[in-house]
Amino acid sequence: MSVASVGEEPEAGVLYLVPTPLGHLGDLSPRARHVLTTVDTVLAEDTRVSRKLLSHIDAHPELVSCHDHNEAARAAALCDWLAAGRRVALVSDAGTPLVSDPGYRVVCAVLDAGHRVCALPGPVAATTALAASGLPPDRFLFAGFLPKKPKARREALAALAPSPETLLFYVSCHELKRVLDDMEAVLGDRRVSASRDLSKRGERHWRGPVGTVRAALDTLDRVTGEWTVVVAGAAPVDAAPAGLRDETRRLIARLHAAGLGARAVRDIVAEHEGVSKKLVYQAVLELG
Repeated sequence: MSVASVGEEPEAGVLYLVPTPLGHLGDLSPRARHVLTTVDTVLAEDTRVSRKLLSHIDAHPELVSCHDHNEAARAAALCDWLAAGRRVALVSDAGTPLVSDPGYRVVCAVLDAGHRVCALPGPVAATTALAASGLPPDRFLFAGFLPKKPKARREALAALAPSPETLLFYVSCHELKRVLDDMEAVLGDRRVSASRDLSKRGERHWRGPVGTVRAALDTLDRVTGEWTVVVAGAAPVDAAPAGLRDETRRLIARLHAAGLGARAVRDIVAEHEGVSKKLVYQAVLELG
């Protein structure tokens, strides 16, 4: 079955996951617009927010709430709607549904019932902030929202501390300063990029060591907006030192003075010290 393209009618009995703009309405794709203007029903995280978008594009589907508190009940009703041939879209307030937003239980229920789910590509705050961060984008770990309680938050950061991947977080304006304080305490003064209100009129980016960014926020009258924080991954740890430690060289000298051959010294020291045989052997030869 082919995926519907712009201009094709959404198929009956299919759930469409439709990304919505992070802020700039021009980021709504033509395909997303077409789906929202032709489906029978739209499940929305907040109907008040989605009604404004639907009005902007002159779309008039049935609008039904679907949030954390009623998602299980909506999932059961949705499966009945799809079985009856209804065309349904799921949206969150901004960005791609399910990415730190409601919808996962709905999708699982729909798939378990044997119905099709079609996810449209579109805006995601995490990858948008990553692209603008100036931090390595080749490998990243999306961690979403951290726990609100300080102890649990620090424990979550400690678990992520060894990861070499660039770390991505969503942070509320009310928690931002406390989260940055904990990041500095647990992760050290790593480079970060804190982005506010992506694609909106108030979009801003603060980049630099986490302590510097944290201090810069104190200059603001108040911290507002939606934030995405990108954090550098853990620095790589050398697998072995570039040369031999002084203690290792003294051990080599003692074994050599005791009359052991170069290869015997090499094998003993390399195994005992966990260092390169090549380096040990070279050190023995330098002793003559």
